[in-house]
Amino acid sequence: MNIIKYLSKRFPGTKSAWAGFVCSWAACVLLLCIMPAAPAQSQEVVIPLNDVTKRVLDNGLTLLVKEDHSAPVATVNVWVKTGYFNETTEWAGISHLLEHMFFKGTPTRPVGKIQDEVKSCGGYWNAGTIYDHTNYYIVLPSSEINRALDIEADALLHSNFPQEEIDKEQEVVIQEILRKYDNPGAMVWEKMMDLLYANHYLGRWRMGQPEQVRRMDREVLVGYYTDRYRPENIILSIVGDVDTDAVLAEAARLLGPMPKGELKHHASPPEPEQTALRFRQDTMDVAQTYLAIGFQAPPVLHEDEHAAEVLSYVLGSGKSARLYREIKERSGLAHSISAGYYALPSAGAFYIEAELDADKIDETRRAIFREIERLKQQPPAAAELERIKARIEYSFLSSMEDVSGQSNNLAYYESLGDYNLLNDYVARLRAVTPEDVQRAAQKYLLIDKAAMQELRPEDKKDDATAAQVEASLREAVAETQFEAQAQTTSAARAAAPAPQSPAQDAPVSLHTLSNGAQVIIKERHRLPLVSVGVYFTGGRWAETADTAGLTSLMLSASLKGTTTRSAEDIQNEIESLGTAIGASALPDYSAWGFSALSRNLAPALDILADVVLNPTFPEQEIEKERQTQLAQIVKTQDSMYAYPFILARRAAYGDHPYGLSSDGREDSVQALTRQQILDAYENLINADGAVLAVVGDVDTGAVLALLEQKFGALPKRAARPAPPPPPVMAQGENIVERNKSQSAQAFAFPAVDAGSPDVPALNILRNIASGMGGRLYDEVREKRNLAYTVVAFLELNKYGGILLNYAATSPENEQQARDLMLQEWKKLAAGEISETEFENSKRYSIGIYQIQLQSNSDLRSQYVRSMYLERGLDYVENFTDLISAVTMDDVKRAAAAHTNHDSAALGVIRAVSE
Repeated sequence: MNIIKYLSKRFPGTKSAWAGFVCSWAACVLLLCIMPAAPAQSQEVVIPLNDVTKRVLDNGLTLLVKEDHSAPVATVNVWVKTGYFNETTEWAGISHLLEHMFFKGTPTRPVGKIQDEVKSCGGYWNAGTIYDHTNYYIVLPSSEINRALDIEADALLHSNFPQEEIDKEQEVVIQEILRKYDNPGAMVWEKMMDLLYANHYLGRWRMGQPEQVRRMDREVLVGYYTDRYRPENIILSIVGDVDTDAVLAEAARLLGPMPKGELKHHASPPEPEQTALRFRQDTMDVAQTYLAIGFQAPPVLHEDEHAAEVLSYVLGSGKSARLYREIKERSGLAHSISAGYYALPSAGAFYIEAELDADKIDETRRAIFREIERLKQQPPAAAELERIKARIEYSFLSSMEDVSGQSNNLAYYESLGDYNLLNDYVARLRAVTPEDVQRAAQKYLLIDKAAMQELRPEDKKDDATAAQVEASLREAVAETQFEAQAQTTSAARAAAPAPQSPAQDAPVSLHTLSNGAQVIIKERHRLPLVSVGVYFTGGRWAETADTAGLTSLMLSASLKGTTTRSAEDIQNEIESLGTAIGASALPDYSAWGFSALSRNLAPALDILADVVLNPTFPEQEIEKERQTQLAQIVKTQDSMYAYPFILARRAAYGDHPYGLSSDGREDSVQALTRQQILDAYENLINADGAVLAVVGDVDTGAVLALLEQKFGALPKRAARPAPPPPPVMAQGENIVERNKSQSAQAFAFPAVDAGSPDVPALNILRNIASGMGGRLYDEVREKRNLAYTVVAFLELNKYGGILLNYAATSPENEQQARDLMLQEWKKLAAGEISETEFENSKRYSIGIYQIQLQSNSDLRSQYVRSMYLERGLDYVENFTDLISAVTMDDVKRAAAAHTNHDSAALGVIRAVSE
């Protein structure tokens, strides 16, 4: 998950592509990923680039190859230096439509062949478009690297762009645009950028408008491709378990013949200087207000780039950030608030985003600019700056954890001039001083340089004007007196330094602490990273309709104070180590954890142990977390993706714990008491059934001693929480009507529990039905262009499972899309599965599983899951063998037993016009 966070920060707009792939992983196995951050000590960080080879072909195309033999996977990434910045206004969005057409067929690979071929190799392909580039990537087992190269080269040199496929894909892109219309977070961002940049293309709607997309015929598309897809404008980035010489030779053979041609340029016009605050209010069918404030900021590689990046962290990244601490935690004005900085080659944007109640928006605006003014008056303390630099460093390093991240980083920095800029990044970051950050705030975060966009509920609009808002902000700033910022001296408490780890990986091992808690340790020394989790049986499975959300509230409140640390101490100390502690209320077990640089393991573990063993649950902190959870419930109801699944689960499971949302309902969360939280914690924390898992760059013996020291006090109680009864699948429906552009639906079939021997067969069945090249995708998206997103997921818990399907369509196509999906499941249930489908899906299931296990946090979650399902640690390594052993008859039996469409439960957000 780290690479998604990093890429979506660097390249807003591509997040859906990356998140979509991760969702396909989750369909195979439930994941627990706690987002890592960065280290505190100053130590040289050098990305291992000595194994990168660069070659420029005679036609100008750049080849980058990096060997990484840590896993049997590889990626081929075609990076084209063209995007939204290179489009004329008439054809805005053409880069994105072309991206959709790239794998749509060649003379030797007809439409649909490429996706089937990639799937048969055990891999996946995808693509993304952003302002300055478009990229097309295949990730697959490294044994198939030559096939991936051949497919990418064939698509790059010989794509047909048939008009009939353009006509279809135009409708798919329009559905993607309509999906964005229903996403308040995306809409407030796009509208804010439109305010911020009047002339520069950074302010232009990125995907174009539906009427523009429909006008883009084959002649227009091929003309743009011919002008921009020239070899001197292309980087081919290959990373993985490959042989450099062999890969270079094959890539040169395939792409060397690409004609150089003439690269035609079209660049964004410059932006005139902004002289007054820009302000706009809009309304939407939402339950809360969304606020976005933008400032024009320096471009990438500018001398102020890293000062602006650090400034964004000082103000709005993490729970110790100024805006979060003052506006959310202390004053309670916003449900959430953050800041960020987005740098591109010709422009940049500094932004602040908040979600809040409409009646608090004026004071929130004023409070934001007060915090900015305080930073202008007083630079951040050295300790605060070091903490932030450490977090950024770790985020950057963790983006190299898998082959996709490495490939993207290499191509991105090569597109800026030289892939070796990867190492310059850290050095430039560390050179930032407190005065640099103060100067950046003074230079860029000015009231008359701000663009402020509000997206309010339809009945909450007022008559505020830009002049009134600007006057109010200037008054608030004028009232802000100089306040010397107290330098935070609380650092992590002393603890034994993390041991030096050996060079060789070690097999996973299982141990037991003196109190009976079990410990999983897996040594992986490829990167100086570690991922740690502490897990306990139960939690959500003890909830009822009246207590739904209790576990989530207990876990979040546990982070808000211990017997020796206040909430602010915990935040400052853990973030001084460049990480954060996360907590997760999963259906069958509950968890706390973190991921960090391995040298910070001991002090971070000290804080984690304190949070787990000694929480005090202060009443005032419980109330803050209650309000945050209530706001999240409301926000989820605005999500056209997440909310249909919640509705479908409730329709399927009713009041069974598996049918209850982890955040609960507004009425249940409002009614929860501190005593209930204390009781839930008491029932959960028990060494009997506890599992501690550590995966990464560690020494097993030293880590085991450290865990005994920190968690030896974990109490062992006689009583353990009683498991829930097995769920009974219902056939109900939950339908909610909203004023939206699309209808979004999820429907569910019953499935087995996660310990069933049918799990491997169901994984293969799911992959026959879903994903690119799957039955549902082909019928609903490829053949009929009814939806942009069509997927199916397996959610397999300890006491029961569910097979969920999802599609978002134009309102008039809701029933047709559902009927088509149900029809395909009915065919599968009847045994209509070809040998090719079966074999391709089997290889895909194996390949995608291998790809999944590249990160420490993913591997940690798999080990723990196997423990709680009583499958043993070997199951993680042996899962591919279990897939290989599945027969066609096994899959047909699973389909007949679990995909009867008559038993579907339905959840829908139905679009209606007011």
